[in-house]
Amino acid sequence: HYKGHEIITTKDLTSEMHIYTLIWDENSIKWYLDDSLYNECYIKEPIDGRKPFNEDFFFIVSGGVGSDFSGKKIDHKLLPQTFEVDYIRVYKKFENPFIISAAVAANGNEVEVLFSEHLKEPDRFLKDFELRDNNQLLSISSASMKSRDNRTLLLRLSSPITKNSLLTLSYKGDSIRSFHNLALKKINSLFISNNTTGSSPVPLSAATKDDFTIALTVNKNLEQNDLKQEDFFARVNGKEVQFQTAAIHQTMSTIIDLRMKNPLFKEDTILLYYRGGNPLLSIDKGILQPFSGITVTNLISEKFRIPGKIEAENYTAQQGMMSESCNDEGGGRNLGYIEEEDWLEYTIYVAKAGKYQVEYRTSSKSATGVIVLRNEENILTRTTIEPTTNWQLWNTTKSDTFILEKGIQKIKLTAAKGGFNINWFSIVEVSL
Repeated sequence: HYKGHEIITTKDLTSEMHIYTLIWDENSIKWYLDDSLYNECYIKEPIDGRKPFNEDFFFIVSGGVGSDFSGKKIDHKLLPQTFEVDYIRVYKKFENPFIISAAVAANGNEVEVLFSEHLKEPDRFLKDFELRDNNQLLSISSASMKSRDNRTLLLRLSSPITKNSLLTLSYKGDSIRSFHNLALKKINSLFISNNTTGSSPVPLSAATKDDFTIALTVNKNLEQNDLKQEDFFARVNGKEVQFQTAAIHQTMSTIIDLRMKNPLFKEDTILLYYRGGNPLLSIDKGILQPFSGITVTNLISEKFRIPGKIEAENYTAQQGMMSESCNDEGGGRNLGYIEEEDWLEYTIYVAKAGKYQVEYRTSSKSATGVIVLRNEENILTRTTIEPTTNWQLWNTTKSDTFILEKGIQKIKLTAAKGGFNINWFSIVEVSL
């Protein structure tokens, strides 16, 4: 759909140069005219089930005239016209460098550390790192960048690394910076891959796989034996959580899938622990050693706990609505330009099955709107939205009651009649 906003300016756009800006990040696309924002589109979550703004894009700069919007033919008496471009400039946001990987080199007495960014001042790196073997501090004899490669650091040890070594790397200093002068953050106990035969498998990463599952990836293929889920546990926001099942992935034996009873949420901080106990072997008979507090990358899509309040602009997907600044209590943004059959979709987690009711925070200058709430394809309730006489004069309207089952589900708010704005809505439990 073609969507946008108008901007009113007293400047003559035809007689002097003006700056048109597009700022595009993982959350939104924003359009500016001479530093004034006139349109914004939120793109972090899928749109109609797709993520088109994650694909490659191209700049097309043209002086086209006429359009599908106007539906008018070109008046050739007005031609020729001139379209002048002074410059087009593209900028990339600089990011802090981070370690992509750390592994024992083929010669057995060096550790290769690969960074995400090109580094500067490599002669200062020796004092910044600690190498430990089973928590015993090792002596680093020298540190230098790999020849003609200022992304790979070589840490040379005073003695060779054995197959029984369980190596971890820590960064304690503050001198490592990228060419753009952004600092490497401090690192505690990053596991180093040791791929020699019989060496212990080590964790490379841990990340959420779905709402209930954490996938732990190690550097070696594991034997397909029965795992004991009690050997693993997690801390979610500081609270210990047990796993219901633990299994080696059927087709990728470097991955252990750990599944818990209750779902995880986008805002959760998750740490993973392994107690050991029952030997977990790689196919070359290396033994996975106990570890503590590995940070789990949280890739969970946003879902909302019910009962609870949801800001309208935090949708999973939507059709037809636009975000704008809001003058309601608390400020923020609301969704407007709502027409018939426009809709919003959200993922929710209902903690307890029961009877519920929606409270909608809306405004409308003169039109009477209607919101239909669906759970999947089932209509839960239909609510009339009365006008408030002003687009930024807000009122709370309660729906009829309905039943929600426990669990993760999608809800959809559809405008059966448009002409209103929505700031937030709250789903509250009602006593039976």
